Amino acid sequence: MLRSIPPTSYSYPHGQCRSVGVAGYLLGGGVNWLGTYNKYGYGAENILAMRTVLSDGRIADVTPEKTEVGIFF
Repeated sequence: MLRSIPPTSYSYPHGQCRSVGVAGYLLGGGVNWLGTYNKYGYGAENILAMRTVLSDGRIADVTPEKTEVGIFF
């Protein structure tokens, strides 16, 4: 069953530039020109967890409580 969320009731901070990915948007603080950060805060303030690739190829799962680093791929 496909579930949808009504856009009239819920929203989330997001960017509007097609050439910038999520990482670039969040590295800039998560500010958009639509002004939703005035109401909902910056996008970077809403991150609960993140999975990232480190410079040596390992994958890290990061939360406010801990960082777990995996093996090389």
